[in-house]
Amino acid sequence: MIRLRQESAPVPYEIVCQCGRTLRGVRQPRYQVATCPNCHKQVFVLPQSPFADPSPSPKTTPPVSRIDWKTPALAAILTAGLIVVAFCFLVPAWLDVEKPEQEEVQVQELLRGGTKELAEGNFLLAVKRLERADFFAQANPLSAAPAERRQIRQLLRQARLLADLLNEPLDDVVRHAVELSEQNQQEWQARFEKSYLGRSVVFEDEVRRQVDGRYQLVGYRFFVRGRPVRLALEHVRLLHRLPLDDPKRLLFGVRLAAIRKEAGGTWVIHFQEESGVLLTHLAAASRVCLVPEDQLKETVERQQEWVEQLSLK
Repeated sequence: MIRLRQESAPVPYEIVCQCGRTLRGVRQPRYQVATCPNCHKQVFVLPQSPFADPSPSPKTTPPVSRIDWKTPALAAILTAGLIVVAFCFLVPAWLDVEKPEQEEVQVQELLRGGTKELAEGNFLLAVKRLERADFFAQANPLSAAPAERRQIRQLLRQARLLADLLNEPLDDVVRHAVELSEQNQQEWQARFEKSYLGRSVVFEDEVRRQVDGRYQLVGYRFFVRGRPVRLALEHVRLLHRLPLDDPKRLLFGVRLAAIRKEAGGTWVIHFQEESGVLLTHLAAASRVCLVPEDQLKETVERQQEWVEQLSLK
């Protein structure tokens, strides 16, 4: 006989994200979409099964007597009927709990809404709408063309980056690091992990690939205590995929990984390897980059061509 699970019995889950981070929680009656705190990707969590865990029945030895076939046959018929009923009503509801909602939600509307929020500088709202558009587009590939799915992903990457922008100039953060680390290096490391780790910064400058494989921002330089601060952009994988044999003007964002003093007394800013994002939404870019509109438009359009040609992710 099929037994339904009691609502008071929680069912935990452990799901390993693509980046290796383990997500833990409790399954709900409806599906969940958990966001990985490490790589910010969404992980689909199945809902709680409506059926209780099967428990073994005690083994009994039937007495040796005349076999009565009527009772077992009736029990078998009733059990089969219950299975059919459960299969027709409970299982589809469990596996497709969001079908009514999915029919109502239009990926196009979510995409338009997310694009509008980006243009208005409402980056958190843009993330919310574009995440839903991305989820439904992946859950039902027929709801959006491949080009639209790529567009959603590119806009979502930009929205997430801009929603986490550092709220103070980067050179001020380095000066805080220098002053605080002189007093207590461990205190600075704790402060960085709490306030700055994973926060994003946007650069608009000409980028040059040097002979040693490093990347240099031609116009972005600042000094601390009379010494230049180095941007360790060579670890940002996005830059390795771009045609930068000749210097190009870029508008891109990255996330902070570390700020520390290294050999020779030089302060170095490191960035997360997979965090590089090209800005291709002109209205959103104009809200974080104060350069002439014609110049900004030219850069954004060129980067959009790169995204489409190189399938940048």
